[in-house]
Parts: sequence; C-alpha cells; structure tokens
Amino acid sequence: MFCKKYVAVSNRHPGSNDSFAKMRLNMGVTLYYKLLEKILFTEKAKNKPLTNLLDQELFHQALFACCLEIVIFSYNSQ
Repeated sequence: MFCKKYVAVSNRHPGSNDSFAKMRLNMGVTLYYKLLEKILFTEKAKNKPLTNLLDQELFHQALFACCLEIVIFSYNSQ
C-alpha cells in the first residue's frame, strides 16, 4: 500500500520511481524493528509486561507510520 501511494502523482508530490518507494519502505521497516527493540528493552528494564505492548495493533501502526515519516523526511522526498 505504501509503495502504491508513494509513487502516485498528487498536488504536493510529482510521483516517484517504484525502486525509491521500495527502498524507503525497507528503510522504514528496518527503523521500525530497531526502535521496537529499543522500546522493548527499555520496558523490560522497568519490569513492565511486554505482552500488553506487543498486543496493541494501534501501537505498531503508529510506530511504523512514524518510522516511514522519519525516513521520508530524512531523505527530503516528501
């Protein structure tokens, strides 16, 4: 879904190559897992249950969306 929307032409975005979209998506996924690991280690150090966090689909969606935003902003490819 991300790649399809990323390459589409809009008023604010002239569109992009599919390979750029896939590269940005892969970077977003990598960042997502790195941040998730950091968050889980931090929560574990505080002796909080990890299952409550891992079961929250909204948390994962928000974290992934933030990671994609960071990647897109970092490469100035809005």
